[in-house]
Amino acid sequence: MRRLSRPVLIVLTALAVLPSMASAQISGQGSPLTSTANYPYHCETRWMPGVPGNPGGFGPGGYQDYVEQFVGPSTCTVFQTGNTPGTSHIVPNSGKVTVARVKSGPNPAPVSIATVRQFTGKRPSDGQLLTTCCAGISETPTVNPTPNAVTEIPVNFLVESKPYDPNNPGVAGYRDWVVVNAHGSTGTLPIHDSGLPRPIGPVPSDPGVTWHFPQIDPSQNNQNAWIANGFEVLMNYDWVPTAATTPGTACTAGTRNVGVSLRQCAPSGGGGQQQPQQGAGTASPLAEIRASKLRLKRGKIGVSVKCARTDGKACTGKVRLRTVAKKPVLLGSKTLKLAAGKTKTVSVSLNRKARKRLKGQKQLRVEIALSGQAPITKDVTLRR
Repeated sequence: MRRLSRPVLIVLTALAVLPSMASAQISGQGSPLTSTANYPYHCETRWMPGVPGNPGGFGPGGYQDYVEQFVGPSTCTVFQTGNTPGTSHIVPNSGKVTVARVKSGPNPAPVSIATVRQFTGKRPSDGQLLTTCCAGISETPTVNPTPNAVTEIPVNFLVESKPYDPNNPGVAGYRDWVVVNAHGSTGTLPIHDSGLPRPIGPVPSDPGVTWHFPQIDPSQNNQNAWIANGFEVLMNYDWVPTAATTPGTACTAGTRNVGVSLRQCAPSGGGGQQQPQQGAGTASPLAEIRASKLRLKRGKIGVSVKCARTDGKACTGKVRLRTVAKKPVLLGSKTLKLAAGKTKTVSVSLNRKARKRLKGQKQLRVEIALSGQAPITKDVTLRR
């Protein structure tokens, strides 16, 4: 199972397979569109860690898969990190996306193609390098895809890629994604479902699909991200290099679904000077795992946790410890209730079986599962 945090900092370790900085035209970046569009849901279903029939539950030994949970009508944004450089929906380099293709099933939901931006930079509080996603940039008009067919959608979006420069740590890097926005509340998403099981943890061959709820509109920040193994977003796009630096296309300022830029409406054909985005990439997690090294002492491990909520609400949920493995095993958990802005050490007890599992292990996975949010995870060094 793999699911990202929200609205929290997203550390996209899967980005190791991202396309290199391209300089030649690319056709069909993303899904090869060879799989069937058999996903049976719109945006009302999210994938939760659990066991069949019991989202949030545990199987033998603390094992969990991703299982579906109905949460009610919503819109959503979907894209994939890809399992090879060519199957990722992140842009290869600064340039222009000219057209996108979406493969649909028999009852497709209305969709639009959009671009969103992720930021990479160092968190001022501790200097940790983090990636956050996403800020909405541009969006096409909504279209009704042709059932059981591939629908080609004109795009004409200027996109950007500016890698983080460690020699200039005060400036965030950024990179754009091309995504699918699903509208309305009926119809199915352009997704292929490869079937169960959907184990927790990275699967190298998996395309790495991400859902954001609701859809990411231009000029909005949305980190409400969910990810599960076993799916593929059936969309690809054509990209061409260009020297232009303004995202978006011709539009009417303030009008949705007509290619509105995050900063401004670009004149026809691109052009115009992009204005710096204020505050980009500075979103804070709801909670922070403060330590990078933990110690097992007298059968317990203390985890320093800070509630970083800015809405005044308390952080309530669970602190869990898992093995760092392809199929992480739950070792122990402790209830968390922490006032906003406060920090405390949560002591998690490990039974004899859990301590035996840790013998010889050098790393440990810490997970903070806040109520109604995806887990915040961090792999730390285990000291004895």
